[in-house]
Parts: sequence; structure tokens; C-alpha cells
Amino acid sequence: MYITSHSQYNKAYKKLSNHQKDLIDGATEIFLIDPHNHTLRTHPLKNELSGYWSFSIDDDLRILFSQK
Repeated sequence: MYITSHSQYNKAYKKLSNHQKDLIDGATEIFLIDPHNHTLRTHPLKNELSGYWSFSIDDDLRILFSQK
């Protein structure tokens, strides 16, 4: 699997606390191994974000992605 990030993501990531960055890095490692791991709560989005998926980092952080 290959992951690219949007410039808005990169900018927002830089502003996060080290703890939040660690959570994202850990969840991303899990995602690379098993994108539908139950701990990530991966799900498709609806309406204007149809075609995108999301997985959870914690209650306040989500990662949006599309599959190509």
C-alpha cells in the first residue's frame, strides 16, 4: 500500500502535540497492516464526502482517505 498526504494534512500535523502525533503514527502503522482493523473504526463517508473513507485516531482526530 502507498500513502500520500495532502498539503493541508501536513500543515495541520505540524501543529499537533507530540502525543497526538504519536497516536496518528501508531494508527497509521495499524492501517498499513490492516485498513479495516476494528480498533480504527474504518467506515465510508456519505453525502458530500462520498467516495472517501475515515478511520479514528481518538474521539477528536480522524483521518480521511480515498482508495485508488
